Amino acid sequence: MTTVLNGIQLGFLGCLSTVSTFAAEVYTMRRSGQIARAFVYAAATFVLSFVLGTLIYSVPVWVELY
Repeated sequence: MTTVLNGIQLGFLGCLSTVSTFAAEVYTMRRSGQIARAFVYAAATFVLSFVLGTLIYSVPVWVELY
């Protein structure tokens, strides 16, 4: 039970710190006048995360089906 709670805490807190750092980076780029760079950075991060997440979670399922 302790291992599960530690895993949830680490994952949840790690996620929050990662998201806050990402938001701070995009905000800093926008404030410094690098609006296009901030947009490309945010868009690339979302697209790459979605693609990798989909592949990581879906490929094992696809392999099992065929």
